[in-house]
Amino acid sequence: MMPYSEHPYILRLLFTISTGDREVELGIPISPLCDRRTVKRADSQIGFLKFVIRPTYALLGEILPRVKEEVIPIIDRNINYWTREKSRMSLITLTQHPAMGNAMMRAADFEKQNSDIGEEQEEEEEH
Repeated sequence: MMPYSEHPYILRLLFTISTGDREVELGIPISPLCDRRTVKRADSQIGFLKFVIRPTYALLGEILPRVKEEVIPIIDRNINYWTREKSRMSLITLTQHPAMGNAMMRAADFEKQNSDIGEEQEEEEEH
């Protein structure tokens, strides 16, 4: 098995990010998905899979049913993987930044309390 740092995806990602770095040095606009400060790997993968890959293969699957049967499920598993990875990375971020995590927990508590109030009001209206 090849080292993770030599994996083709990692090499492409590094090239993409270095392109953005070079654009910053030249003072020109940074190409989409090349800004190391803003690109989130899971988001870029989910978007690419959902809006480019899956529609392309869905169309091909209309012509070649085997693609629909065999390839689309693999694409869907990849979308699910990156969605879970995005959630996992969000949790890691929250644990690394306790203030953010605490603020989000307070917001979730506030939302729950308000939804409870809404449910109580609905119950009162029913009686």
